Amino acid sequence: MPVVGRQLVHGYYDYQEIRKKCMNRIRDIIRKIDKGIEFNEVEDKQDKKLYLKEYSDSKLLKILEKVQKEKKLNKDEYEYIRATIDLAMRSKKIEKEYKNKMMVFVEEEEIYNQFLKHIKGIAPVITACLVSEIEYCEDFDSVSKLWRYAGMHLVCPECTETVERKNGKAKIPLCTDEKGICPKCGKKGVSEKRRKGCRISHNPRLKKLVWLITKSFIYQKTPLYYEIYEKEKKRQKDIKYPKGVLKKRYSGYKETDTQLSKGHAHSRAKRKVGKIFLQHYWVKAREIKGLKTGKPWQFEHGDKEHTNYISWQDALEANQ
Repeated sequence: MPVVGRQLVHGYYDYQEIRKKCMNRIRDIIRKIDKGIEFNEVEDKQDKKLYLKEYSDSKLLKILEKVQKEKKLNKDEYEYIRATIDLAMRSKKIEKEYKNKMMVFVEEEEIYNQFLKHIKGIAPVITACLVSEIEYCEDFDSVSKLWRYAGMHLVCPECTETVERKNGKAKIPLCTDEKGICPKCGKKGVSEKRRKGCRISHNPRLKKLVWLITKSFIYQKTPLYYEIYEKEKKRQKDIKYPKGVLKKRYSGYKETDTQLSKGHAHSRAKRKVGKIFLQHYWVKAREIKGLKTGKPWQFEHGDKEHTNYISWQDALEANQ
């Protein structure tokens, strides 16, 4: 039952969020005592990576003992901080219990056993999140509808449309056509963002989840998906734009810039990987339920460029 998976996922992340907030407060106290920083002192912005590495959870107790030996803390202060660390870490034990329950849940899901557990970078927690958000894609008769629900679609930067919602009518950004052009004004589509006077047409939780999945694929160099990312990133970097186009379309560019920045190319490549992974999930999930599937519009009706179709079987074979 997806509702069971949703309960497990939300419970897991609730306790994880509590632990993170508690540990970050403790981390800040210990760091300031260690560095001799006044608690009301205004500091410059910290380098997050260096900050978390130097004062990671695993190092906090050792640093706490060090500052006590250096007499920067008295015995009572030391005991209070030590107790708060122990209390915060109890959430980690509950997180583990939720994780174990999620493992039991996903092991009963066919999409996990037949596909997801064989893909490097897909953990049981991610599987539980996917199943709880989109189940077996019964509500999405085309992959483009799933992409839109996951926020992977393009919308007109200005035009809107009115749709019926459960709680009444709502105004949402107008989706572009298959070629990424607004059918109303002809402008090129952009990624959907929150806009004043409009409701979002996608699921923010699913969008964040897909972003985390692609991040995991890149970090772990997941076979096939990582190759797609590298190839697309290079392709995006090699595209030459006329002078002024990038400055007009996006912030952060100069009039003389003719190529995408490294970060922009990275984001576009991640988006492509996310769409391909969702398409693989969509096909396999619907096949399991005996529902109709097909290739994305570009491969069925598009131009000759879209001939290199990559299936979920290709991903499975590459990872096995």
